[in-house]
Amino acid sequence: MTLLECLPQAWTASLDSIFNQPPPAPTSHNAAIELLLSHTKWLLPHTPPQQQPQQDQQHQHGAIQSSPGPLSLSSSTFTVRAATNFLMQPSQTARMEAWQQCTESAITLAAPTQPQEETRHTALAITKVLRTRVRQVWRLSWENNRKEVWWRLLQHGVVGAGGHGWPMKRETACPCGWQHSAASPRAAQALQLREHVFWNCTGASAIRRAIQHNLPGSVQLLPRHVWLLEQP
Repeated sequence: MTLLECLPQAWTASLDSIFNQPPPAPTSHNAAIELLLSHTKWLLPHTPPQQQPQQDQQHQHGAIQSSPGPLSLSSSTFTVRAATNFLMQPSQTARMEAWQQCTESAITLAAPTQPQEETRHTALAITKVLRTRVRQVWRLSWENNRKEVWWRLLQHGVVGAGGHGWPMKRETACPCGWQHSAASPRAAQALQLREHVFWNCTGASAIRRAIQHNLPGSVQLLPRHVWLLEQP
């Protein structure tokens, strides 16, 4: 016998009469729209209290509500910007993770013995300012197809340079003769290929020498200067 069957029949009948009753039918066109909107919701994730913006800032900047629960189309906190931010959040998170990974690679190339925690902390600080730098680059009066190469480098999306996690095929090598480590996982091989194409390859080395030649003698060109467009 189940727990429900142990309850008095009058109790279960009363519950059925409450929960099985259909909602009242809307009596007007506006009421029908309001009913539909109130049931069209997104379930928002929880945000720690210390990260919650002030209510007036939510309306000003179009941020999604910071408390967990449904964001209804009929809610006073709903705006197009809030909904767009919510829908774009997974893409924005993936982009920031790619930028962090690219920054860590650039730092490690120049300082391979630096402790990993220190590298991660430095990369995090640099990644926070990349958003502004990207906007500045896209405002430059320059062909977009050239700026796109840098954008794809940050996103780990340059085809032929390990983009999208695709390393070179097995038993193939770069025209300069370089091969990635066969013992490494494919994801690591893709990162090795990016580092090689954009820093150690013969073509990349020639570009580095040209840039270095135009810098003061005391300034050493680093991967972060080229990859992240930082001033040497």
